[in-house]
Amino acid sequence: MVDFVSKANDAISTSIALFSVVDRLIGGLSGIPIVLYTLFLYLFSRRHFISILPTRFQWSFKVLLTLLIPVILVLVELGSLLGFSYSKLLASTVGDWSLTACQVTLPGPPSELAVRYNTALSKTLWTLLNSAGLVLLALYQAICFCLAIFRVFRYFTHATSDSPRILAADSKGSKWSRQNMRMRGVGWIAAGIKLGAIELLLGFVPNGFGMALSRRLFRVVGRMMLAWGVYQG
Repeated sequence: MVDFVSKANDAISTSIALFSVVDRLIGGLSGIPIVLYTLFLYLFSRRHFISILPTRFQWSFKVLLTLLIPVILVLVELGSLLGFSYSKLLASTVGDWSLTACQVTLPGPPSELAVRYNTALSKTLWTLLNSAGLVLLALYQAICFCLAIFRVFRYFTHATSDSPRILAADSKGSKWSRQNMRMRGVGWIAAGIKLGAIELLLGFVPNGFGMALSRRLFRVVGRMMLAWGVYQG
């Protein structure tokens, strides 16, 4: 994204001050899609999945899914904003900088605008923060996926059961009806969440064009499944 923006606007690609502002702005805004996605999973899970759990478990899942959202956001934002510096490098020195995060070729003189880690420790910290963010987001989706599978399991259990229409989990458990247990788009929702988790886990594989393209495809297909599942009700 930074490379595209800098090449599309000469003022950005030739000014370190302006480029650093744009780079940090894009890094700061990168957390918004994650917040919206996790917030959707939380609200959907609370209404359709957590509500069919026994009452003694509902509060725990609500608190866990709520607390994970700001933790994931903080890790993603810190990984996007901390430990970087910006400089121009001559073409003769490009092969010597090993701590570079990305580079943008400047027009005109043979130089490059480099986004670098300040120190080797900064690179290690960036790796840890981003890895922790990926793991927690994958965990978040795994929890929602398990809740969705539990709903599917309860649906088939009730569909083949001769028990009354109103069932209780236990003497203190929550109650649900067969109408509330209809499948509708739950299968699509579960599949979309699973693809989202797989896409995140692919982030630990060494990146290349093929891997980046595969992750985007998994993400697009997963979000389409979520949208279709919500449309199905």
